Amino acid sequence: MEFQAFLPKYMTETFHAQEMPRQAQASRINWFENGRNNGSETQPEKQSGQTITRPDQAHFENGLLNSAYLKTAENTARESIPAVVKFSDAIKNKDENPKDGNSYQLPKLILDGSIITTDPRILSQAAKEAQKTTAKELSPPAIAEAPAKPQLSEKPQPAERNRPREVHESPDKPPKAIDTRDLKEYLHGNGKGSGDGKSLPPIAEDFQRLGLTTLAEQEKADRLKPQIYVSQKAGDARQPLGSIENPFQSIQQAVDKAPPLSVINVGPGIYKEKVKVGRSDLTIQTDRGQPAVIEPGKGAGGRGDAAFSIGSDINNVAIKNFEIRNFTGTEAGIKVDGKNISNVTLAGNNIHSASGAEGIRVYGRGATEESRVRNINLVSNKVHDLDLGQLEAMPVNGNVSDFRVIGNAGYKLNNLFIDAIGGEGKSPNKELDQARRGTIEFNYADGISSRRNDTYGREPSAAGIYIDGAKDIHIRSNYIRNSDFGIEIASEHSKLNASEIRATGNIIENAELAWLTRGGEKNRPGGARDSTVANNLIIGNGKVQTQENVDLKTFHVKDNDVFPTINQVTKMPAAIAQLIQLRKSGR
Repeated sequence: MEFQAFLPKYMTETFHAQEMPRQAQASRINWFENGRNNGSETQPEKQSGQTITRPDQAHFENGLLNSAYLKTAENTARESIPAVVKFSDAIKNKDENPKDGNSYQLPKLILDGSIITTDPRILSQAAKEAQKTTAKELSPPAIAEAPAKPQLSEKPQPAERNRPREVHESPDKPPKAIDTRDLKEYLHGNGKGSGDGKSLPPIAEDFQRLGLTTLAEQEKADRLKPQIYVSQKAGDARQPLGSIENPFQSIQQAVDKAPPLSVINVGPGIYKEKVKVGRSDLTIQTDRGQPAVIEPGKGAGGRGDAAFSIGSDINNVAIKNFEIRNFTGTEAGIKVDGKNISNVTLAGNNIHSASGAEGIRVYGRGATEESRVRNINLVSNKVHDLDLGQLEAMPVNGNVSDFRVIGNAGYKLNNLFIDAIGGEGKSPNKELDQARRGTIEFNYADGISSRRNDTYGREPSAAGIYIDGAKDIHIRSNYIRNSDFGIEIASEHSKLNASEIRATGNIIENAELAWLTRGGEKNRPGGARDSTVANNLIIGNGKVQTQENVDLKTFHVKDNDVFPTINQVTKMPAAIAQLIQLRKSGR
């Protein structure tokens, strides 16, 4: 059997820009069965190329091609780009022949971290990924019924395009009439609220589901990528390490050795690990119905300082569906912290039971626009039962742009739930030390209160959503109940304003002190300006608290409906009214 590989033109720059290391990270080489995939979008033009012998067992060391063979491949590649490079003399070993005629069983046949495969689906997807010269922004489906298309631009999308497909109603539209009987059950559920951590009310379930729908395109692409497996059960050592028959037994080992564009599937069980994700182009996931549990606290090993730590210069990583618990002594359940980090998705994780650590942290420490943290997606996570002290459950802080916080649930938290922050010195550049261009939507917050927090003297001061010196943030279609404050738009730092904030279509119920707070305080003398809070539904406390340094000419609070109790509500924000109708109709 004869195989061929090609080096597309778009990889030429990479080859000439850097020296090929042992794992041949200078470029990806895709393998095709000779004569297969004619007419494919990834099939190269037929060109004369140099010939090298297909690697055999002698060319491998510890599952990787050795340096001598890589050097030969590198020299051949440099001389023949973008010509075809032919490989002959296929390995005769039974375990290394294609198992199904489409792909190799062994993931160890690696050049530049890419699994050798003839599966045209994987190759096509890999080629598409490699062709992207700019980071791919995970973008939710448009409002229209047309199929969703991924957005390649890093520029923020217009608000009306940044909605899950099911929700056609804009949060900027006036409220719609609603039957109160439908509303109470939808908002409050079975009466248990979120106290048991399982019986979230229908609105929270719908929010979570809506968030997950925005990942459909990404998950479709993931199914076409090489699959790596982790299990606590030992496998068959005769099979390739990382295969389903012989899985890795630690997540860190899989992260370190999986090729780029891989999906790492973690089996059920309790993993006492602190995983450092030091490589790009990986999806790390577990089954939603039977998730792996990560306990990164006392007694856990690993190189990270959270269950999962993502640092500088890491791109295109997703972490999905894990239960993360008992992480006291770490910095966070999941940590994204550094510079030049992009396209990170944290979705479907259940993070709980810790003291003195944040649930999900996103810190941008870059000093330039180019080195900012960008395109971060916090989707449908549950964060609860945390003793936060003066920390926040889900902070986005510093030089961070183009982020989305959608479909998450926060409850039983004794400080702030979602917090977009500027001015705290996370970036050395004051001009860029400000979270910006973000969307916070369809999130559920219940019982966010510092009355259970000794560091604040048990005084109420926590908000469901807090904008602290951030800029250009959309807050829409969220439900916040039983919190000290509903939404707070302010700044704790002198000469820094929260600005260009738009809060529309939200429901705030039974805020203890005020449903809306804006401006700074004497001891925290920031301000707020150029913002609009409109078309929100307020149940119970209708107080708006206006503090210092608010530009009343540019900060508008208007057209918000206030009802004393839930039984008196007659209309709802349009987007949430649509969700109620969809649930009633069984859709």
